[in-house]
Amino acid sequence: MLIFGILCICLSLDVFVCALEQGASIRNIRFSKALVYGLIFALCSSGMFLLGHGMSTYIFGRPLATLNKYVAIFVFLILGNGMIIYSFKRGKFVERLQEFDTKQIIKLALIGGLDCFFVGVGCYYMNLPYLMESLVLFLIVLAGYMIHFYIGYYNGARYQKVYYFLCGVVYLFMSLSLIFKLIRL
Repeated sequence: MLIFGILCICLSLDVFVCALEQGASIRNIRFSKALVYGLIFALCSSGMFLLGHGMSTYIFGRPLATLNKYVAIFVFLILGNGMIIYSFKRGKFVERLQEFDTKQIIKLALIGGLDCFFVGVGCYYMNLPYLMESLVLFLIVLAGYMIHFYIGYYNGARYQKVYYFLCGVVYLFMSLSLIFKLIRL
């Protein structure tokens, strides 16, 4: 469960970046609007995680059980390398005032939920309890979004590249830990 707690925080890092950027570019802060945005991100993240886990259950099923760890390793390696490369390619965020609408927030939440989908696929192959994971992910994303929204509002969004790099490092660490578990067996 500790592994999944770390993984949930890692999954939330891209939501944290989005919250920083939104907080840094919004003119007037209202708690109710930030809460609604946080709920949208939390529902999309946990929903995409459950969708990835569910699709793995029904599409791949248990006949491919021998490939379980290999699929999880592959998913985490791809996500980790992608996030690290993206952290170096990402330009500096320009803080300018703008208002966000709900359609734009839903679009950002669905795009941000893609990594949750792939991690859901990987977690199916790690045989972790998916309902508890989804609940923990929901709570971490909601709390993290609210905190980072206010941090972005008061301090700006200067650390978003570090967040992406850290996220990639954690994904790579997860894949290496699975590789070492395979070697030991």
